[in-house]
Amino acid sequence: MYGPFSMQGEYIRTGLQGNGYKDEVLEGYYGYGSYFLTGESRKYKASTGAWDRITPSRNFDMNGGWGAWEVAAGYDYLNLKDGTVNGGRAQTAKIGLNWYPNSHVRLMANYVHVLNIDTAPTASGTTVVNQPGARSQAFNNTNPDMLQFRAQVDF
Repeated sequence: MYGPFSMQGEYIRTGLQGNGYKDEVLEGYYGYGSYFLTGESRKYKASTGAWDRITPSRNFDMNGGWGAWEVAAGYDYLNLKDGTVNGGRAQTAKIGLNWYPNSHVRLMANYVHVLNIDTAPTASGTTVVNQPGARSQAFNNTNPDMLQFRAQVDF
């Protein structure tokens, strides 16, 4: 965190060993950044290892209070393919806008673009493998885009 700007990321990796597996490795990661247009800053609670709720500098009201507005962007990668494991791979990029009218309500809008999908084997037994920017045959040669909305009330 640095004032109204924050970044975070995570990496996860797991190994599969045992009958039928040959030390396969599954992994994924994400990176995320956000900026509060209205100047607020995230609060981190070290005791729980989690972000605390956002408290707008001025709650939304009909007298000029805007609440808190945040823009965000992120990237995700998931690889569930290795050796005998063929769960696919995916990469996505996303942008979002969050509005906090007060400290207990958040409205979110996100646009997610799938950059790449590698799918499991087709019925013929061949594997669909895409290069970055290529289109997956499993989705009729398109990669899906999503528009997501969420309303959250925190008690």
